[in-house]
Amino acid sequence: MNARLLLVMIAIAAAAGAAVYWVVSADAPRTPRPRYGAGVELRPIDIDLGERRRGERIDFELSLVNNGERPVRIASIDPGCDCTVVEQPSESVLRPGQSMTLAAALNTGNGLGPLRHAVAVYLEQGHPLRTYVACVVIGAFDVLPGEVDFGEVRADSRGEALERRFTFVSDATPPIEVVGPPVCGAAWLTCAAAGVSPGGEAEFVVRIDPVRMEPGPNFSEIHLATTDETEPQYVVTVRGTRR
Repeated sequence: MNARLLLVMIAIAAAAGAAVYWVVSADAPRTPRPRYGAGVELRPIDIDLGERRRGERIDFELSLVNNGERPVRIASIDPGCDCTVVEQPSESVLRPGQSMTLAAALNTGNGLGPLRHAVAVYLEQGHPLRTYVACVVIGAFDVLPGEVDFGEVRADSRGEALERRFTFVSDATPPIEVVGPPVCGAAWLTCAAAGVSPGGEAEFVVRIDPVRMEPGPNFSEIHLATTDETEPQYVVTVRGTRR
């Protein structure tokens, strides 16, 4: 066997061995290296606090759980909104299998309507963990119904067809009250206090004079002055159609 043939055979054998090694290595299961922060959860993912009064403080809790294989260090906590405060943990390191509770509070402030933001926990490494907090902020009082509709009336209508009632409800502490007499925006419209309902809410009676109404749809407002500093005036709409 000459030297050239021997070199060719050695090269073929080496290539075959490399191919076998590559196939075995590709098929062999690989154990991933644990990532820092992997398996750490912030619970719950979403917190729905429902309808809440304006200016109300709502306490809630978050739970941080380490289901991973390595300790993690909490770098910072971002409440996501000036309206929310999250208690800083006494220990910044969370070991495998450990959990901690984070006390938090949200103040609804003076706004109205939907409120939603994210509370984020930042680890020294890895992605931040987020929980979304939501609620709907409503006023410190309600007027029920919020609109007074007389429907269709005629110039000769009498009695109950010309009278409606609404209730002013407040469960705030101290309760919000109506100050002074209601102010009506049309000559065909009157409104006056009608005492207190069995449930303790202030009632008002609304009356219309169809003779003074224009033919067709009519619209006006009743203005209520309240003791609520953030909503000192409330408007009740009144409508009716004269036939």
